[in-house]
Formats: sequence, C-alpha cells, structure tokens
Amino acid sequence: MSNHLYYGEIAARISANLYLKDDCVSEMDEHISYSHDDEYLYEICSNSARAFSAIEELASDPQIPWNDALDEYTNDVMEHLEMNNDIDILDMVSIASKSVQSYR
Repeated sequence: MSNHLYYGEIAARISANLYLKDDCVSEMDEHISYSHDDEYLYEICSNSARAFSAIEELASDPQIPWNDALDEYTNDVMEHLEMNNDIDILDMVSIASKSVQSYR
C-alpha cells in the first residue's frame, strides 16, 4: 500500500482545514481584502498543495506519516496567515520542509 498523498487530496484537505476555521477565515478575509483580490485564499490553498506535493515527491520516504505531516503543515500555514503575514510559495516550501522533517 502506498503512503503517497495525491495533489487533489492535499489541496482538498488544506481547503477544508482553512474553511473549517470560520473565525480565522473572516480575519484573513478582512486583511486580504486590502491587499489582494478575491481569489487569494484559493491561490493559497492551491500553492500550499503544490509546495507540499513537491516536498513529498522530493523526500519520497515511505516511513514518513504523510497525513500527520500534512496536518502539521496546514496548521503552520494557518498560523502564518493568522499573524496577518502574506505568504508566498517559498514560505510554503520552507514550512512544508520543516513539517516533513519533524516526522523523519
């Protein structure tokens, strides 16, 4: 059995976790509306999934509990956003790498 997560699954879980936290989303919406367009949260979910998927592919370690690493990654991305910090793909790659590393 493969211990691999597919991009669609990663994106869906990130999106679900983001939107399950209504208070977090409303705060981010308020901050984001000043500096970004309406699509920004969708872009965050998509780019976050791309970053995690790339790190997963590079690591290719079957011993890593990818579901747990993804949960940690999602929480760390949320924390970054809750601090009203913009996030870019390099931040996401760094956060993904740290999350995966913590499970090695």
